[in-house]
Amino acid sequence: MEIIKQQNFYTIAIEQIKSIDYYKSQLDNFLLTESTKTYKNEVRLKEHLSVLFLIFKLTGVHQNYYYDEFEKPICRQTGQRLSISHSDNYAVVMIAEKGFLGIDIEESNRCMQRAAKKFINETEQQWIRSNFDLIRVWTAKEAIYKMIPWSTPDFKNDYIIYQDNTALIKKPFEKKIKIDTYQTENYFISWVFERI
Repeated sequence: MEIIKQQNFYTIAIEQIKSIDYYKSQLDNFLLTESTKTYKNEVRLKEHLSVLFLIFKLTGVHQNYYYDEFEKPICRQTGQRLSISHSDNYAVVMIAEKGFLGIDIEESNRCMQRAAKKFINETEQQWIRSNFDLIRVWTAKEAIYKMIPWSTPDFKNDYIIYQDNTALIKKPFEKKIKIDTYQTENYFISWVFERI
Protein backbone atom coordinates (compact mmCIF):
# COMPACT_ATOMS: atom_id res chain seq x y z
CA MET A 1 0.00 0.00 0.00
CA GLU A 2 1.15 3.51 -0.83
CA ILE A 3 -0.36 6.72 0.56
CA ILE A 4 -0.71 9.12 -2.34
CA LYS A 5 -2.23 12.05 -0.45
CA GLN A 6 -2.95 12.62 3.22
CA GLN A 7 -4.30 15.84 4.61
CA ASN A 8 -6.77 17.05 7.24
CA PHE A 9 -9.90 16.10 5.32
CA TYR A 10 -9.11 12.94 3.36
CA THR A 11 -6.55 10.25 2.62
CA ILE A 12 -5.86 8.47 -0.67
CA ALA A 13 -4.10 5.11 -0.86
CA ILE A 14 -3.27 2.80 -3.75
CA GLU A 15 -2.53 -0.92 -3.83
CA GLN A 16 -1.29 -3.10 -6.64
CA ILE A 17 -3.89 -5.87 -6.67
CA LYS A 18 -2.46 -9.08 -5.26
CA SER A 19 -3.56 -12.74 -5.11
CA ILE A 20 -6.56 -14.01 -3.18
CA ASP A 21 -4.17 -16.01 -0.99
CA TYR A 22 -2.36 -12.82 -0.03
CA TYR A 23 -5.61 -11.17 1.09
CA LYS A 24 -6.59 -14.33 2.97
CA SER A 25 -3.46 -13.84 5.07
CA GLN A 26 -4.28 -10.16 5.72
CA LEU A 27 -8.04 -9.93 6.24
CA ASP A 28 -10.55 -11.10 8.82
CA ASN A 29 -12.19 -14.50 8.10
CA PHE A 30 -15.69 -13.03 8.29
CA LEU A 31 -14.87 -10.50 5.54
CA LEU A 32 -13.34 -13.23 3.39
CA THR A 33 -16.39 -15.48 3.77
CA GLU A 34 -18.78 -12.59 3.08
CA SER A 35 -16.78 -11.55 0.02
CA THR A 36 -16.50 -15.03 -1.51
CA LYS A 37 -20.28 -15.44 -1.20
CA THR A 38 -20.87 -12.14 -3.00
CA TYR A 39 -18.18 -12.27 -5.71
CA LYS A 40 -17.94 -15.47 -7.76
CA ASN A 41 -15.67 -14.00 -10.43
CA GLU A 42 -12.02 -14.20 -9.34
CA VAL A 43 -11.06 -10.81 -10.80
CA ARG A 44 -13.97 -9.05 -9.07
CA LEU A 45 -13.18 -10.86 -5.83
CA LYS A 46 -9.53 -9.71 -5.91
CA GLU A 47 -10.64 -6.14 -6.64
CA HIS A 48 -13.04 -6.20 -3.71
CA LEU A 49 -10.51 -7.76 -1.34
CA SER A 50 -7.91 -5.17 -2.33
CA VAL A 51 -10.36 -2.41 -1.36
CA LEU A 52 -11.11 -4.11 1.98
CA PHE A 53 -7.36 -4.37 2.59
CA LEU A 54 -6.91 -0.64 1.90
CA ILE A 55 -9.84 0.22 4.19
CA PHE A 56 -8.28 -1.89 6.94
CA LYS A 57 -4.88 -0.25 6.49
CA LEU A 58 -6.40 3.25 6.56
CA THR A 59 -8.86 2.75 9.44
CA GLY A 60 -7.30 -0.05 11.50
CA VAL A 61 -10.67 -1.84 11.43
CA HIS A 62 -11.60 -4.98 9.46
CA GLN A 63 -14.82 -3.77 7.82
CA ASN A 64 -16.86 -3.89 4.68
CA TYR A 65 -18.79 -0.97 3.23
CA TYR A 66 -22.38 -0.29 2.18
CA TYR A 67 -24.04 2.24 -0.14
CA ASP A 68 -26.09 5.17 1.18
CA GLU A 69 -29.26 6.62 -0.35
CA PHE A 70 -27.16 8.42 -2.99
CA GLU A 71 -25.35 5.16 -3.92
CA LYS A 72 -22.11 6.43 -2.34
CA PRO A 73 -20.00 3.93 -0.33
CA ILE A 74 -19.60 4.27 3.45
CA CYS A 75 -17.48 2.20 5.86
CA ARG A 76 -19.78 -0.15 7.73
CA GLN A 77 -18.27 0.19 11.24
CA THR A 78 -16.53 3.59 11.27
CA GLY A 79 -19.00 5.49 9.06
CA GLN A 80 -16.27 7.13 7.00
CA ARG A 81 -17.07 8.09 3.43
CA LEU A 82 -15.32 6.31 0.57
CA SER A 83 -14.66 6.55 -3.08
CA ILE A 84 -13.27 3.49 -4.83
CA SER A 85 -11.72 2.81 -8.22
CA HIS A 86 -9.95 -0.09 -9.96
CA SER A 87 -7.91 -0.58 -13.06
CA ASP A 88 -6.61 -3.92 -14.31
CA ASN A 89 -3.74 -3.94 -11.82
CA TYR A 90 -4.51 -1.32 -9.17
CA ALA A 91 -7.10 -0.42 -6.55
CA VAL A 92 -7.35 3.07 -5.11
CA VAL A 93 -9.41 4.27 -2.14
CA MET A 94 -10.20 7.79 -0.99
CA ILE A 95 -11.53 8.04 2.57
CA ALA A 96 -12.88 11.00 4.58
CA GLU A 97 -14.72 11.56 7.83
CA LYS A 98 -17.27 13.71 6.00
CA GLY A 99 -17.68 15.53 2.74
CA PHE A 100 -18.35 14.67 -0.88
CA LEU A 101 -15.58 12.77 -2.64
CA GLY A 102 -14.84 10.96 -5.87
CA ILE A 103 -11.78 9.26 -7.34
CA ASP A 104 -10.88 7.40 -10.52
CA ILE A 105 -7.79 5.60 -11.83
CA GLU A 106 -6.81 4.50 -15.31
CA GLU A 107 -3.63 2.80 -16.40
CA SER A 108 -1.48 4.96 -18.65
CA ASN A 109 -1.45 2.47 -21.53
CA ARG A 110 -5.25 2.35 -21.92
CA CYS A 111 -6.29 3.55 -25.37
CA MET A 112 -9.27 5.94 -25.11
CA GLN A 113 -9.58 6.92 -28.79
CA ARG A 114 -12.60 4.74 -29.64
CA ALA A 115 -14.57 5.68 -26.53
CA ALA A 116 -13.76 9.40 -26.78
CA LYS A 117 -16.77 10.30 -28.94
CA LYS A 118 -19.03 9.22 -26.06
CA PHE A 119 -17.54 11.55 -23.45
CA ILE A 120 -15.62 14.39 -25.16
CA ASN A 121 -17.52 17.61 -25.90
CA GLU A 122 -16.68 20.56 -28.18
CA THR A 123 -15.01 22.60 -25.42
CA GLU A 124 -12.65 19.74 -24.57
CA GLN A 125 -11.88 19.05 -28.24
CA GLN A 126 -10.25 22.48 -28.40
CA TRP A 127 -7.41 21.51 -26.04
CA ILE A 128 -7.13 17.71 -26.19
CA ARG A 129 -4.06 16.63 -28.16
CA SER A 130 -3.24 13.08 -27.00
CA ASN A 131 -4.46 9.85 -25.47
CA PHE A 132 -3.06 11.14 -22.17
CA ASP A 133 -5.42 14.14 -22.37
CA LEU A 134 -8.32 11.75 -22.99
CA ILE A 135 -7.37 9.79 -19.86
CA ARG A 136 -7.25 13.06 -17.88
CA VAL A 137 -10.75 13.99 -19.01
CA TRP A 138 -12.18 10.50 -18.47
CA THR A 139 -10.81 10.11 -14.94
CA ALA A 140 -11.96 13.62 -14.02
CA LYS A 141 -15.51 12.96 -15.21
CA GLU A 142 -15.63 9.60 -13.43
CA ALA A 143 -14.44 11.21 -10.19
CA ILE A 144 -17.05 13.98 -10.46
CA TYR A 145 -19.79 11.45 -11.22
CA LYS A 146 -18.85 9.51 -8.08
CA MET A 147 -18.86 12.67 -5.94
CA ILE A 148 -22.11 14.39 -6.93
CA PRO A 149 -25.40 13.22 -5.33
CA TRP A 150 -27.98 12.50 -8.03
CA SER A 151 -25.24 12.73 -10.66
CA THR A 152 -26.04 12.06 -14.29
CA PRO A 153 -24.11 9.60 -16.47
CA ASP A 154 -24.12 11.98 -19.46
CA PHE A 155 -20.38 12.62 -19.43
CA LYS A 156 -20.38 14.38 -22.80
CA ASN A 157 -22.98 17.04 -22.03
CA ASP A 158 -23.16 17.46 -18.25
CA TYR A 159 -19.46 17.83 -17.35
CA ILE A 160 -16.90 20.08 -19.01
CA ILE A 161 -13.22 19.60 -18.14
CA TYR A 162 -10.83 22.48 -18.78
CA GLN A 163 -7.11 22.24 -19.42
CA ASP A 164 -6.33 23.96 -16.09
CA ASN A 165 -7.84 21.04 -14.08
CA THR A 166 -11.12 22.77 -13.33
CA ALA A 167 -14.55 21.54 -14.34
CA LEU A 168 -18.02 22.87 -14.90
CA ILE A 169 -20.82 20.60 -13.73
CA LYS A 170 -24.09 21.37 -15.52
CA LYS A 171 -26.47 18.83 -13.95
CA PRO A 172 -28.07 18.14 -11.53
CA PHE A 173 -26.96 21.72 -10.65
CA GLU A 174 -24.42 24.14 -12.09
CA LYS A 175 -21.13 24.35 -10.23
CA LYS A 176 -17.41 24.85 -10.82
CA ILE A 177 -14.95 22.49 -9.16
CA LYS A 178 -11.20 21.91 -8.93
CA ILE A 179 -9.74 18.52 -9.94
CA ASP A 180 -6.63 17.12 -8.28
CA THR A 181 -4.42 14.61 -10.07
CA TYR A 182 -1.53 12.24 -9.50
CA GLN A 183 0.38 10.25 -12.09
CA THR A 184 3.17 7.78 -12.52
CA GLU A 185 4.37 6.07 -15.68
CA ASN A 186 1.86 3.27 -14.91
CA TYR A 187 -1.35 5.07 -13.98
CA PHE A 188 -3.21 8.38 -13.75
CA ILE A 189 -5.55 9.33 -10.90
CA SER A 190 -8.07 12.19 -10.66
CA TRP A 191 -10.04 13.11 -7.56
CA VAL A 192 -12.45 15.75 -6.32
CA PHE A 193 -13.46 16.70 -2.78
CA GLU A 194 -15.90 19.12 -1.18
CA ARG A 195 -16.18 19.78 2.54
CA ILE A 196 -19.59 19.89 4.15
